[in-house]
Amino acid sequence: MTDTVRGAVEQREAARNLARASDPGAALAEAAESGALKMTPVLAALGLDPTKPAHQAALLICNKYGLDPLLKHVVVVQGSGAYITRDGLLHVAHMSGQFDGIEIGDVIDAGSHWIATATVYRRDMAHPFTYPGRYPKSGANKSYGPEMAIKTAEVMALRRAFDVSMPAYEERHAPQDLRAPDDETDEERQDVTDEHEEPPA
Repeated sequence: MTDTVRGAVEQREAARNLARASDPGAALAEAAESGALKMTPVLAALGLDPTKPAHQAALLICNKYGLDPLLKHVVVVQGSGAYITRDGLLHVAHMSGQFDGIEIGDVIDAGSHWIATATVYRRDMAHPFTYPGRYPKSGANKSYGPEMAIKTAEVMALRRAFDVSMPAYEERHAPQDLRAPDDETDEERQDVTDEHEEPPA
């Protein structure tokens, strides 16, 4: 190999290393494609089983919307399927280049529920998208009821503003909390953890 060819090879390798450093997801995909990394254990660590149709659907959705399962942009609820999360919707909004902010109205105490309103703005549209969200005071995360109502309103408005037809995790679980704990199955208790065990982000 001549010095010129060797130098060109080294430059290409340096460029690839730089690309890997700036895009860990691409590096992960490259390692999996080459056989250096087995993706099944990695996905299992995220609670994803590539042999199950619902989990395959979640990965396809991640690919369609540019979402990252490592960051829980998408979650799979056993028996119900895949759902996008509020963080996933915010990612879609920011990546669009048209997201122009979000405003939260006053949180209202409506007796049995907390109700909030979120307004999402797009740079390329004249009118904003405003939608309410509610959370029951009897919900499993009742200590953070106002914050959960805000989170639900945000996902409702973001979905409409950025044309995401996939149902949002927060939309499904806010109404579910109206049921008594004994009405939930053991599987649902195991799957519903993130939004109910700690304060909403």
